[in-house]
Amino acid sequence: MGVAQPHALSRLLKFFATTEDTAGTWKKITGADAAKVLKVDMGAERERHDREDSRQTRSLLERIQGRATVPWSVESYVIPSGAAGTPPDVHALLKAAMGAYANTPSTSDVYSLANVQTIDTLTLLRHLNDVYSESVWGAWVDELTLSIQGGDRPKFKFAGQAMGFVSTGTSTLNGDMVASTTMVAETVDENAFSVNSLVQIGSTANVAVTVDTSRPSFTVDASVTESDEDPVIPYSPAETTAGSPVAGISGTITYDSDSVKMTGMELSVKNNFRGHEDEALEEYPSDVVPGYREVGGQITVRMRKDFVQHLVNRRSYDTVAVTVVLGSIAGRICTVSLPQIEIDYSGVEVPAGDGDVVFTLPFRALSSAEAAEDELTITFT
Repeated sequence: MGVAQPHALSRLLKFFATTEDTAGTWKKITGADAAKVLKVDMGAERERHDREDSRQTRSLLERIQGRATVPWSVESYVIPSGAAGTPPDVHALLKAAMGAYANTPSTSDVYSLANVQTIDTLTLLRHLNDVYSESVWGAWVDELTLSIQGGDRPKFKFAGQAMGFVSTGTSTLNGDMVASTTMVAETVDENAFSVNSLVQIGSTANVAVTVDTSRPSFTVDASVTESDEDPVIPYSPAETTAGSPVAGISGTITYDSDSVKMTGMELSVKNNFRGHEDEALEEYPSDVVPGYREVGGQITVRMRKDFVQHLVNRRSYDTVAVTVVLGSIAGRICTVSLPQIEIDYSGVEVPAGDGDVVFTLPFRALSSAEAAEDELTITFT
């Protein structure tokens, strides 16, 4: 904390993601929902429209609230659990991005693609050391990106939108709570809490706000006994996480049965989900449906004589298989399988002066059949 007041510090960030029992309905997180992350962004973007009817002044007097959108993103290292058959901490995000999941105890966790409308939605929470927290619910993963660059550590990025957002600040009780579900905050802090705010009241932890229509009086989901002036702060449980990041110097890539040395790879899954953001009288999207999926990316390779065949073979438009293995120790291996990719054209980068010539193979992944959904799998072993 600071000398005068506690400060939110990025190094103390805690992040949680859980699959909702009912799609679009906020779910209370637990310590097992925690994941170590590099960065989390979330927040509501609210339309505010100028009032444009006639007025006897050139000055703006009033604005009108419009719809809200809730974009979010999470970036993390690729972190296997450390035990084969135990999913990584970002399991909920991976399954929501890919659609299907299969576990073989003590052996593997396989994430594959699915053709379903009943997609997973998530509740996400980021907590900044008892100073501030934000939560979204009804969150869908619209895009998953895997980045592998040089000797850098491989990273996942998940991004999407959500059906609701709440921010949670701090206050103190304005009056005793004696076996009560009514929490009265200080009047000046009436906007510090809202429905789905997760708080600690005095020593009573893990309390959720359920009704906020009588601010600064709130209804909570537990019977609480605490005293006037006791603190009310954002709550999150102790984290339960496992595993170590995959190093950027361990693994292999096989391209069309050839072991190649790449300088980088970007892979993305774009689900093209469509949130219902155009409904009248609704502030947030109330539902989401999947569109056509796009799986693609690019692989960058130095122009070695024995690798040039992969550049010139693009003119055939034949598909090739690519397998990327990250890591080499059991329990800490992530394998990315692309059984059929088609290479697009791109220019050859020839630097000025003294430098290595590289070429990029942009690609799109194809499924083997209409019902197969097999253009990508991500497996932890």
